[in-house]
Amino acid sequence: MKKISLLVVLFSVIFNKGFAQDCGCDHVISPEMNYFNGEGVLPGEVICITAGTRSALKIKNVYGSTSDPIIIKNCGGEVIMEGEPAAQTLMIGNSYFFHLTGSGDADVPFGIHIDGGSEVGLLINDLSHHFEVDQVEIENVHGVGLQVFDEPRCDLSANEGVFLLKSIDLTELNVHHCETGIQIGHPNYLVGQYNDLCDMLYPYSVEDVVISKSSIHSISPGNGLELYLMQGIVEDNIIDQITANGIEIGRGGQVSLSSNKISNTDL
Repeated sequence: MKKISLLVVLFSVIFNKGFAQDCGCDHVISPEMNYFNGEGVLPGEVICITAGTRSALKIKNVYGSTSDPIIIKNCGGEVIMEGEPAAQTLMIGNSYFFHLTGSGDADVPFGIHIDGGSEVGLLINDLSHHFEVDQVEIENVHGVGLQVFDEPRCDLSANEGVFLLKSIDLTELNVHHCETGIQIGHPNYLVGQYNDLCDMLYPYSVEDVVISKSSIHSISPGNGLELYLMQGIVEDNIIDQITANGIEIGRGGQVSLSSNKISNTDL
């Protein structure tokens, strides 16, 4: 029995190593892992999430560079992330210059599939900036499908005038059957938010946001897109069957809208 067990383990290691080589992986997140610390990942390297059904995942401390972003992708087919009972099904925090993509298998249009979540499907937070997300499907979230968000802090590190979130590119996403589709920024941007410990705080600004070629549909009871930012572009999207607003733009937002198909919304 021991020999058989050793053979099974050896076969599994060889099989997974082969998979990783086929996908061009430098690092692998296997289905049993629920946390990945990217401090040892170099700019330009590839982090692979092994295909299959898995529970919630948290990724932190991924530091790419302008010329060499870090790629985070599926490997070997579709990754299905089942969210509940986790508050966030996939969370990426304290990271910059990275590209989350479900393009790891040419036969699967949305190689990363987030199904469920008690609060947020995909949360990008903790002062993350300069990132891309594409070919990801998010559904059945009891809250926001995709959220880029931080609360302002008493130490001012996540506040207006101290931190500026720049360069967000979201494309070829399929977000549906969530309470709210996509939220970028803080609803109290430019207004401020009272904190019992440190009085009035002001959330940071968000600039250079592009949301394109995505489908946001079957959203209830919230909005399809909520944009609380200074500058952005929303183009070539399909926004359909939204119980509230198709697109809600907060105070001071300068958002260019072009070639979007918006239908069956409250406004």
